[in-house]
Amino acid sequence: MKILHRCNSDSRQHYQMDRHYPIQLRPRLLYAGYLDRDRDFSEEAHSHEFLEVIFITDGRGRVLINGEEKEVGRGDLVIYNAGVTHRECAEREDPFGMLFAAYDGLKLTGLPQNSLIPSSGGCIFPTGDMYGAFSDALGTIIRELEGEECFFTEIVQGMSESLIHLILRLISRAPDSAGIIGTGRIIDVALSYIDAHYSEKISLDDIAAACYTNKYYLSHIFTQEEGMSIWKYILKKRILSSTALLSDGRLSVEDVAELVGFGDPGYYCRIFKNSTGMTPSAWRRKNAGKSGDEQKFR
Repeated sequence: MKILHRCNSDSRQHYQMDRHYPIQLRPRLLYAGYLDRDRDFSEEAHSHEFLEVIFITDGRGRVLINGEEKEVGRGDLVIYNAGVTHRECAEREDPFGMLFAAYDGLKLTGLPQNSLIPSSGGCIFPTGDMYGAFSDALGTIIRELEGEECFFTEIVQGMSESLIHLILRLISRAPDSAGIIGTGRIIDVALSYIDAHYSEKISLDDIAAACYTNKYYLSHIFTQEEGMSIWKYILKKRILSSTALLSDGRLSVEDVAELVGFGDPGYYCRIFKNSTGMTPSAWRRKNAGKSGDEQKFR
């Protein structure tokens, strides 16, 4: 879409949304709240089926995560994936204050339900120069829930999703961020889905939904990582699978075409010849009885 009524100048700048984001979010905020600086605060170790994040606004304390105790202080964001056993304990001399929120129905590509980080990754992230962004986002959510003014539910839902994006931005700054939210997981899920469903009538929308991502972003990173489009990969997968069926010799070309996902045998024959340099029948005559290692496929 062309935008004709805006132009940049020394005194005016405008920015367009021309990027599609890699993660489709469907989170539901369960609760949000705060803890004042209570020197006697301590809780029993527990776990739950939802995701919880806490943001240390002041002071210091300790968190116990799956049996390992760690110190936290002002500006730290702590992520508790679903199922993680945890507890917090304030330091008596300088007790922490915190803001917190919990989510259900969150699914990110390659991670279990209600998880923001892999189980092997760290769960404490210093916010640094993003301190204000987290304080504002959580503070707005809590104030809206307290006030219950008109449209507060819509504002809370929007802000709670923005909070998840802020957390993902913070995670992306970590030294090992490629292993936490890198595109590799999205590609792996896409390849696994295609490998399982290539013989069916699948669409880009189907694959993107399985990856919990945007189809335009998926197309971009797939071509970048695999060196071919998704559709070309599917065709290659179907043709390669069909060579084994042809070599077996018990099925007709029409049956082979249908089994690997081609509804039109004529189209299958054209694609097969473009890919291998010969027709399916010629391939069958040349490779009848050969093992997959003996066949040549370009």
